[in-house]
Formats: sequence, structure tokens, C-alpha cells
Amino acid sequence: MKRATQLRRAEPLIIASVVLVCAMCLVACFSRPEKNLLGKWQSKPIPDGVTRTKQIAFEFLEDGTLVYSRKWQTSRGAAEGHWEQVATGTFTLINTTRLKMDWRWDVGQTAVYEIKWWDRDHIRLKSGDGGMTEFERVN
Repeated sequence: MKRATQLRRAEPLIIASVVLVCAMCLVACFSRPEKNLLGKWQSKPIPDGVTRTKQIAFEFLEDGTLVYSRKWQTSRGAAEGHWEQVATGTFTLINTTRLKMDWRWDVGQTAVYEIKWWDRDHIRLKSGDGGMTEFERVN
């Protein structure tokens, strides 16, 4: 009887400890969500006009650098070239659903995308004008 009373008194402390440990794990997992974004992401071919498609690749580097590359292909499947680097910039994950890209173009440009995580290797970026592109991790 005495042991049961002691366990009942300790229950709130045990529950609080478990909740605290779970909260610490969640903070550790999500405190640096940009780590999940690091690496190279590539889209499937995207129609661009009637006769050709393009593929887009973003590479997110650990120092916050962002590299944008693309590749064109004709509708007959013939490659018009290889991957070309179009621009570089920086990125910031504002929160788990918003990604900010600052480009170093001639005049500069900033874009904020809604990011949807399908799983660890598949994301969808939605721009402010409603355009959506799906990407797959390639390394």
C-alpha cells in the first residue's frame, strides 16, 4: 500500500519528465530544419513552349549559398546542352513551410516559396503567383 502511494505521488513527476524529454527531442530535430534541405534537388522536365522542356536544379550548401542550374531538351528527346549554372544566391528557411531565396543577378531578386515536404527526398515549391514545381533529391 505504501509503495502504491509513493508511485501515485511520483506519477506527475514521471509524466512531466517524459514530456520534457519528448519536447527536447522535437526541438533538437527541428531546430535546424535547413539541414534537411541541404544538397542538390532536381525537377522533372517542365514544358516550356511547344517544342522543348527544361529541368531545374537547386543546390543548397551548408554556408547558405544557393546555386540555380537548368538544362533544356527538345520535344524529340534530343538534349540541347548540358546543365548550365544560371545564378547563385543565398537561402533562408524562414520556418518549416517558407523558403526565402535571394539571388545575385544584375539587379537582384528575392523570392519566397511555400515548401511542402512529401518525404525526406521529395519537396514541392509554390511561388507567390501560384506556380508549383516538384523536386527530388539527387545527392
